[in-house]
Amino acid sequence: MKTNDGRLVPLSAGLRAIFMELRKTRGLKKEVFLHDGEAIPKKTTSENFGKARKRAGLVEFRFHDFRHTAVTTMRRAGVDPLTSMQITGHKTMVCFTRYNSFREADLRAAAVQSNTYRTLAHAKAAEEAAISSCKLAASA
Repeated sequence: MKTNDGRLVPLSAGLRAIFMELRKTRGLKKEVFLHDGEAIPKKTTSENFGKARKRAGLVEFRFHDFRHTAVTTMRRAGVDPLTSMQITGHKTMVCFTRYNSFREADLRAAAVQSNTYRTLAHAKAAEEAAISSCKLAASA
């Protein structure tokens, strides 16, 4: 962690159960990656990730790309940006925005969502106009 600021990250019941099970076999320490209860040096973690990445055939993929994925997934799920920033630890919107990836499908979905909103708003306005017209005719 770049800063020593703590983060509150709510976990699903399933993930919480996994961590509780892990807690039985390894103590919860500040270090994220442990082996036999001992912290794995960052260099070793990087080397192991690099080996796994190559075995999986992932040419251009870094461990940090998981952060990009998390930010983008939260946006697509409808989590508001300020909440996402609290989870990911981003301090500024500028930095946070760099992690938010967009594809053509995201833009198409936004267009559909916008069109649906306009269609429903137009239908509601037409309905309200019809109701007002009926009330006016009834009072005349």
